[in-house]
Amino acid sequence: MKRIAAVFLVIILIGAVGGCAKKTEAQTPPPLAPDAPVTSDETTTQEDMIEESVAPQPTATEIPPVKYTLNFDTQGGSAVVSQEITKGGNPAPIADPERKGFAFNGWHKTPDGYAPIQLLGHKMDANLVVYAHWEEVKRTVSYYLDGALLSKTEIPVGASIIIEECDMDMPNTDTVCMGWNTAPDGSQRMYMPNEILVIGDEDVELHAQLRVPVEMVSASAFHTAIVLRDNSLWMTGSNSSGQLGDATRSSKSLPVFIMNNIAKVSSGASHSLMIDTSGTLWAVGNNQNGQLGDNSRSNKTEAVKIMEQVTDASAGSSHSLILSSDATLYAMGNNEDGQLGDGSTTDRQKPVKVTDNVVAISAGDYHSVFIKSDGSVWTMGWNEYGQLGNGNTNSQNRPIKIMDNAVAVEAGSNHTLVIAKDGSLWAFGQNNNGQLGDGSYQDQVSPVLVADNVKIISGGATHSMFVDSNGDLYTVGSNSSGQLGNGTTQNSTEPIRIANSITSISAANEYSLYVDSLGRLWAFGKNEYGQLGDGTTSKRTTPTMIR
Repeated sequence: MKRIAAVFLVIILIGAVGGCAKKTEAQTPPPLAPDAPVTSDETTTQEDMIEESVAPQPTATEIPPVKYTLNFDTQGGSAVVSQEITKGGNPAPIADPERKGFAFNGWHKTPDGYAPIQLLGHKMDANLVVYAHWEEVKRTVSYYLDGALLSKTEIPVGASIIIEECDMDMPNTDTVCMGWNTAPDGSQRMYMPNEILVIGDEDVELHAQLRVPVEMVSASAFHTAIVLRDNSLWMTGSNSSGQLGDATRSSKSLPVFIMNNIAKVSSGASHSLMIDTSGTLWAVGNNQNGQLGDNSRSNKTEAVKIMEQVTDASAGSSHSLILSSDATLYAMGNNEDGQLGDGSTTDRQKPVKVTDNVVAISAGDYHSVFIKSDGSVWTMGWNEYGQLGNGNTNSQNRPIKIMDNAVAVEAGSNHTLVIAKDGSLWAFGQNNNGQLGDGSYQDQVSPVLVADNVKIISGGATHSMFVDSNGDLYTVGSNSSGQLGNGTTQNSTEPIRIANSITSISAANEYSLYVDSLGRLWAFGKNEYGQLGDGTTSKRTTPTMIR
């Protein structure tokens, strides 16, 4: 439409000009010669004149808007994307950054947090960098004893602390602190002294767990017997033959109370022997070879009384040894290899006298060992691996003397350990897993020196444990189920230091237990029947506190 209007305007103007020309005496240019060329200026048409009159005219250059950049320095927090904002505009809303262990406290113009800025509604008039300001978040760690607050400390979130010892004075002298639990009743997370705790997003309450301390522990094939300092007996593990003594044949993964007034206990392959505080011997479990000594071959799920005036007892695989208060040695049960030492290979269903003047006894799988009052060591039974220590592999159905000056003996499944009066440890017998601790896998038919300054020993199926005069615990031999307690399953022919301040130990069939000086029981190794007593059937390769 604009173009048409322009054309009409031009026509009108031309007409007006023409009208004026008629009234004016203007000079007319001379006519062109017939052959004269026509120049470009002379060929301009009326249409060309119209187009020139309507050609677009140049416009002024547009100036782009001014923009500024807003950058965010979160100073260790989560990243925030920078913004490009038109001059005079406002920053877009953003979520607060996050930083572990800190609370966001606003944006500042300087890193030191002394120039706060409110970004909401801020008009941008220059490039800008803002800095996050943080305040450290702390949580409270509180220690309690019987509901009373012992101490309270504020610790930054994400920081680590070392759990305190719990050897404070107990309100009840019969109990000791076993550790700390996040629940007063001990039903939640347990923390041991010197364990590392990383502070999370919540306050932590730690309640002292008081228990009657453990006095001794005894384990064998698949079950464990525990005597507390109050002389109560507790059992855990396999119960296929009633060896736990709880009147059932159901296995247990947590220790169950069996009876009171027990001074000593010994666990066999599938039977148990208990001596009460009056010196009476009780037996329970498998009795197929007469190992309970009640003159029968019937298994028992509840303890039966065997004899009185007993000071010690040792349960082997399927035989038992008894030491009376007058130093007489008795034996009963399986005797196929002469392990009872009565000169025969006939099983005995009740105790038979073996010899006098005995001060220490220990029963292995199919061999037996004892010490007489003069310190001499005697052995009898199966000897295929040299476990009798007499220099050969011939079995014996009567006791044979092998060494002098001994103060302690311990029979493993097929190997034997002896502590001499000078504290030196000697070993002999099967060594296929390095259980003798002499640095080899060679069976030994005679005693070999293993270590010095030893005061406690225990022989398992294929591994050994001992405690030195400093209270340090060492393990050696098979480690297929983590029974050495060093966090691996690699066998070792050299003793490995595991723990300190140890008072009682028991090496069993691919698992181990020990009691520390606070009376706490620790277990590790095989656990398919719950023999570790930790409420599971999972094996452990490092010591786990049981109670």
